[in-house]
Amino acid sequence: MAVTTHIENGYDRNVKTAVAFIDLSSAYDTVWRKGLLLKFLDVIPCKTVLKLINKMLCNRCFTVYIGEEKRKIKMLNNGLSQDSVLAPLLFNLYIRDLPATTARKFIYTDDLVLACQSKNFDDLENILSEDLDILHKFFNQRRLKPNPSKTEVTFFHLNNRRANQEIWVQFGEQLVKNNPYPKYLGVVLDRTLTFKNHLAKLSAKIKTRHSIILKLSGTSWEDNANTLRITMLSLVYSAAEYCAPVWINSTHTNKLDTQLNSVMRIIGGTLKTTPLKWLPVLSNIAPPRIRRE
Repeated sequence: MAVTTHIENGYDRNVKTAVAFIDLSSAYDTVWRKGLLLKFLDVIPCKTVLKLINKMLCNRCFTVYIGEEKRKIKMLNNGLSQDSVLAPLLFNLYIRDLPATTARKFIYTDDLVLACQSKNFDDLENILSEDLDILHKFFNQRRLKPNPSKTEVTFFHLNNRRANQEIWVQFGEQLVKNNPYPKYLGVVLDRTLTFKNHLAKLSAKIKTRHSIILKLSGTSWEDNANTLRITMLSLVYSAAEYCAPVWINSTHTNKLDTQLNSVMRIIGGTLKTTPLKWLPVLSNIAPPRIRRE
């Protein structure tokens, strides 16, 4: 929401937005434990908590089984546990001293975005190149592994004449690839933020899940509309409404609504001739637009 709002504000001011979606290889696994503990001590000078976190992170054992053969036990003394609820918080602490950049930074766990705005395409390229160079040096100093091959850049603007304009920036010593439809936190973006591609893919995903429910409704479940409703909400609507505040104003939501109407027909056991206005009533689910709002 923060990223797309920033881009939309750029549209209002008639400026272009260049965005770099930075990828870190095995970000949590490469966290340097001693460096993390030093930063923790700066923020919370409590040796008791420090010792507790140190014990949690060091001397973690693992082994590999191939068939019945057991390999040698290995020890992990760096990195964060992937299943720990503290891991995202500790990772944010580890990179809390990200250097200042001209571009604005957005971050969610290890998904980092750089966004800069200008009326000139060349200025955007220079700003992003300089900022990526600053971050590349920072990551190497912190023993993190930036991945230029998976890092992507793209332009967001309303100039249709330059719709295919690409941005040329380097990350480390590698040229970053352009992607006109980058995916950030599960949402496919596009140059003008119409979300047409995102909603098309989401509709296809919902259609597949809709087919699964359709098969189930032909079993002994068919007499229990409440079971079908709960299953639909957890399997279909959870995916259909993900990040809805970002794309709620798109003109392509009708593709998604068509699939959700079919879902409500299954729950209510209605025919195709049943008017759309009765589907929410018979399925006991509010209309898609109202749920999103």
